[in-house]
Amino acid sequence: MGPVKSGLLIILIIPVIAIPAFSSGSRERTQETVVSPAGNDEDSRGHTGGFRTAEKDNPHVLESVRFLNTELGTQGIIIKEVRSSEIQVVSGYKVHLVAEYKKNGISDILDALIYLPPQGEPQLLSLEYDAQINK
Repeated sequence: MGPVKSGLLIILIIPVIAIPAFSSGSRERTQETVVSPAGNDEDSRGHTGGFRTAEKDNPHVLESVRFLNTELGTQGIIIKEVRSSEIQVVSGYKVHLVAEYKKNGISDILDALIYLPPQGEPQLLSLEYDAQINK
């Protein structure tokens, strides 16, 4: 009689587990909170998803500086100081840097846009050299 009870028990449990999956009753919607990476303030230039000011010690800024030093180091360029930095949250991060660099003992300013993907290596999207500064 033991095996018969086990068979009945299985038959009774399966419908209980399956009922919620096939239920046509109403379901509660869960509230989702969407966090905007950049609010509608001065730093985001008034549009969601825009660039926002980032501190010089922000991990994404530091990673971008390391990347630039590696990329530009072959040309004898060393980033000395970040003058300003902004970050835009995309699929990964875009980091806009204005930095002082030194090449052959001469200081200058560069403007760079670096893409930090969620996976993989950073990419240099744009790089511009500006006027020299006297130091």
